Amino acid sequence: MEKSLQLKMSGFLLSILVFIFANQVWSSGGYINPSTEISTWLLIVFGFISLFISLFIRKYSEKYEYVLFSLTLASVITFIIGYYHSFPRYGTDEIFIDYSAAKLVIHGINPYTYKFELLPNEVLPFFITPTVYGGYVDTLQYPALSFLLQVPFALLNAPPDLLLIVFNLLSYIIIFFYFKKINTSILAIILALVSLLININWMFYSIGGVTDIVWTDLVALSYVYKEKPIISSILLGLAISYKQTALIILPFYLYFLYKDIYKSSFQMIRYLLIASLTFVFINLPFIVSSPITWIDSVSGIATQPILGVGLGISALNFTGAIHVGRITFYVLPAIVYLTFIYIYILYYDRLKYTFPAYPVLVFFFYDRLLLSYLIYWPYLALIMLPESSKVETENKVRLDLKKLLPVILISMVVAGFLFTRPYSSSVVIVSAKASDPLMLNNIVTEITLEIYYNPQPGDPRSLPLSFRILPYYPTPPTNTIQTNGLLWIANASLHPGLNIISIYPRTFVDLLNYNNPFVIVGYYGNIRAYYESIFNNDTYYPFQNPYLALASYTVNLKSYPYGWYFGPNDQAGYAWYIYRELNNTTYSPGILTLYAVKNLTREGWAASQLINPCVNLTYLGLHNYTYTFQISRISSNISNFSIVSNGYPVVFYGIEINNGKDQIWIGYSNVSACYHPNNNLYVILENTTKISINFSEIYKIAEENNYYTSNVNFIFIVGTTLSGYAEATFMNFNLTRNL
Repeated sequence: MEKSLQLKMSGFLLSILVFIFANQVWSSGGYINPSTEISTWLLIVFGFISLFISLFIRKYSEKYEYVLFSLTLASVITFIIGYYHSFPRYGTDEIFIDYSAAKLVIHGINPYTYKFELLPNEVLPFFITPTVYGGYVDTLQYPALSFLLQVPFALLNAPPDLLLIVFNLLSYIIIFFYFKKINTSILAIILALVSLLININWMFYSIGGVTDIVWTDLVALSYVYKEKPIISSILLGLAISYKQTALIILPFYLYFLYKDIYKSSFQMIRYLLIASLTFVFINLPFIVSSPITWIDSVSGIATQPILGVGLGISALNFTGAIHVGRITFYVLPAIVYLTFIYIYILYYDRLKYTFPAYPVLVFFFYDRLLLSYLIYWPYLALIMLPESSKVETENKVRLDLKKLLPVILISMVVAGFLFTRPYSSSVVIVSAKASDPLMLNNIVTEITLEIYYNPQPGDPRSLPLSFRILPYYPTPPTNTIQTNGLLWIANASLHPGLNIISIYPRTFVDLLNYNNPFVIVGYYGNIRAYYESIFNNDTYYPFQNPYLALASYTVNLKSYPYGWYFGPNDQAGYAWYIYRELNNTTYSPGILTLYAVKNLTREGWAASQLINPCVNLTYLGLHNYTYTFQISRISSNISNFSIVSNGYPVVFYGIEINNGKDQIWIGYSNVSACYHPNNNLYVILENTTKISINFSEIYKIAEENNYYTSNVNFIFIVGTTLSGYAEATFMNFNLTRNL
């Protein structure tokens, strides 16, 4: 294919992809987010330019290659800017620990000796790594470059994922210039770039805090500079200094360099020495400071006691389909890995460029397989594709069974030993019963378990069993299958004999739907217990989560009770709130503090409002429900906060029932009063901070005034129309039915 046609095809492919990007970005933010709108428009323009070039070109010119490459980079940058608002500051626990470690280094503290206990407060619960002992990974597990590269960003208080975005952009630059250097066709270059772009997780992972792009780029650069051993070895040392994952290709890569590039034992020893010294130089201060801690942290990453998750074959074990020890899924990958090394050396001439593919199958047998363990190997393979296509060796690999027989026999013996070991559990889950004390429609928020515990030698007498629920269907709030499953915690440890305990969702992402088949897995260390069931229920709650329990989080980690949301009225000032669970557990009632400040001269409210949008006043009234709560710590710099003008409270602490048109206000005042200033407003003020709402009476008022009552907003409010501030705390919530 002539070069001009290759350019045309490249521009055409790029335009299609960029138009898709534009729609993706727009879908993430809609009409009212400026960065989303501007990014969408820019992407449409870039797509137009790419399409125009594909039609405009008559003859080949190298400048068009650079134009298309520039459009590719510009599109990636624009896409990232447009989507950036959709991701939290710390998209993974790993990026939080790296960034926090950088801050510790700035203050002269060795991060390997530190526990990052604030991690659950800074990272969304989806992205925390649970351990088999009920906790989570809260220590640094990676070599020093993982956090040293974050030091400049920490000094500037810049977002930590900017480092990953820089390396993400670097991947396109590496492909473009390396492919040009080895005289690859224009179409192949653009296809290579497009192959990265069509995997949208390639960008999402960098924005979202998955750090693997850094070591991957360093390995890619090591390969690009393979003819320059000093540069290549330093880059390889840097890759390993960032993350141990790079070690998995080390035997293959070193053998490749020895056979095809350097062909000298002396050169390879020097190469290894430089790479090793690079690693030691970067890590030396932390090794000297605390050698045992550093060795334990960095060397224990592959076998740390974390819950098995993900896409691999180990799912058969952690779901209870088979029962083998966790060690099985450490030994099996090792067998596969060593087998690949043996076969690679044995058939090197034909397999020389295949080694980036091997880690995929190695991780397939590992106890934990996430998509991030897979998508970076094709990138390294992509770097090698042009050169691998030039290899003129026979396609067929002739297997020598005599040479392979020892490997096959050893593998079969070890695998047979692992899979035929008798399985026994000291814990048996006898029964499970669901309930919903938080009152969330179609959601289980408590399970009562009968569990028999018969301690075996080495088992603790008091067993703090943790639980994970593996549902058949996706669950709220994301309506996806959670990687970690649904993590639940128990209210008591197990003791020998029959135990009756209750378990609760750890966070709002761990909710289980009724009518959703599931497996409960009880775990502690190597102890496992399984129970398969389904809970059926059709209970209806007219007022969901009245206790303001179960803290939920947005992307910016703002906490609010599940089923509620913060909706400030800031037309004349500003408002904010503080919410927490009473005992920092998902099943304890919440405490809510609302603040409002009016600092603008225009008329109107400044009000802090927490809103429950799905309350059925009709049902509550007809079934005689009462809702009570306490208002405490009322504070204001407005001395006459109890003034009422034309029936409207000037300063208000209480609740509002609002159907979008009509309003009923019930709140605190130093004088009890009742006002009905117009057809759409009814105000009840009580001289008490213990507010009691009799829904039968409120429903009667609504009916008399022809207010719609089936589905209303129930709103906690602190607000003012006078210049100044007002605040109050709401607590001790209770909903009861009067029989």
